[in-house]
Amino acid sequence: MTGEEPRVDSHQLPSLAGPLSKLRRAHVHLRELYGELNAYTAEPRHRVISDHTAVGEDRIYKMRLEVLEPLGNPRWGLLVGDFVHNLRASLDHLVWQLVLLNGGRPTRSNQFPICSSRERYWESSGGQRSIRERTLAGMAARHREKIDSVQPFCAPFADTLDHEFHVLAVLARLSNIDKHQLIMSALVSVGEVDSGMFDISTADGSGIAIIELQQHALFADRTEIGTVRMRGVTPGVGAKIELNLPLEIGFGHPKGVRSDGLGMMYEFARDLVKSFAGDFEEASQS
Repeated sequence: MTGEEPRVDSHQLPSLAGPLSKLRRAHVHLRELYGELNAYTAEPRHRVISDHTAVGEDRIYKMRLEVLEPLGNPRWGLLVGDFVHNLRASLDHLVWQLVLLNGGRPTRSNQFPICSSRERYWESSGGQRSIRERTLAGMAARHREKIDSVQPFCAPFADTLDHEFHVLAVLARLSNIDKHQLIMSALVSVGEVDSGMFDISTADGSGIAIIELQQHALFADRTEIGTVRMRGVTPGVGAKIELNLPLEIGFGHPKGVRSDGLGMMYEFARDLVKSFAGDFEEASQS
């Protein structure tokens, strides 16, 4: 006997230390990624190119976003992978600690469920318990109900929105891509636009321009991002089409996320983990 007290760590004592450590690590990767992305987009490293065809009396200009300098692959993809891994792990660690907090013994089945289908989440299948029952076994009812409430199918207006774009659904998808498939490539997206970014005119002032842009979508280099339809232009008169569109960077195709969405993802996970802090503090004082 050495007289030393037995070691007590997060495997035995319920604590948010592990989930919060994972969150902090995710934030380190996010800050590093944002620093590099901001440096890239601060300079004009892209242009909008177009080609046109005639459709009846209209002229259709197809717009493409051309990247002039290579995107930061694979480094940016590695940073995104490290970010989503730690963010996803913070939620899984949270479930483990909540089982301990309830006096239970966590198992390999315990993890944070992310499900876009109400039926798959609640219903048993093939003789197996539901996703909810398997992943949240051993937790207190009130904690399970809180996790129920943040599932993609419970989002406001869930009946009219695509659940696959819910912040948790995107997190799960990016995590799976990075763990099992490939290093995510950087993609381009059109940022927020205003009228001052468009210079469209004809020599004699004839015609009107109808602009259609796919905002928030993610594209590979030189993919079509939208069209400009010119109507009522005098035959034989040329048109000037110049678009100075802001560039954004995103990851995960086809249902991925722009870089600003990564910050929203982090805030969602951080706020969710911290919302359980009172329960752990109460237990430590009892």
